[in-house]
Amino acid sequence: MGYCTECGTKLEEGMRFCPKCGPQLAMAKLAGRSEVGAVSGVLAPEEQDAVEQVTQYIGNSLTARKDKWVITKELMKQGWREKTAYQFVRSVEAELKRGFEEYVKTPSGREAMASVGKRRMLHGTLWAVGGAAIGVGSYYADAYEGGVVILAWGAIIFGVYGFVRGLVEWLNYRT
Repeated sequence: MGYCTECGTKLEEGMRFCPKCGPQLAMAKLAGRSEVGAVSGVLAPEEQDAVEQVTQYIGNSLTARKDKWVITKELMKQGWREKTAYQFVRSVEAELKRGFEEYVKTPSGREAMASVGKRRMLHGTLWAVGGAAIGVGSYYADAYEGGVVILAWGAIIFGVYGFVRGLVEWLNYRT
C-alpha cells in the first residue's frame, strides 16, 4: 500500500494507478501524440503505463455507458487532438466488443448472459403485474363510488418490453 504522489489518495495493495488523478495525468502525458499509432506504438515504460491508464479509463467509462463523445471531449480538454482522441476511444470500444464476443462464446459467459435474461424477465413481469394491480386496485376502490379507474400503462408496457427483451436474451444464450 502507498499513496499517490500527485494527490495523496491512499492506494490499495496491487493498485498500479491512482483512480482519482491517474487517468487525467496519463491523458495529459500523451496529449502531444498526433495519431493513435503514435499513442500506442513503441513507447517508454512510463508512456506505456500512461496508455494503459487511459485505455482502462476509457474502457471503464464505456462499460458504464458514458457517451464516447463525452470521453473524447475529456481527452481534448487534456490537450488531445479531436481526431486522435476519437480514434483512440473507438479503438478501445472495438476491443471491448471483441472481448465481449469472445466472452459469450465461453460456457460461463453464456451462462452469465442467460442469467441476465432471466433477471430481466422477472423484473419485466413484476413491472407489468404491478401496473395491472394498480388498475385492478383502483377499480375496486372507486367502482362503488363512481370514481376514476387508474391504469398504469407505462409500467405495463415497460414490463412487457423488459420481459420480451429478457426472453430473447435467455433464448439466445441458454446452454
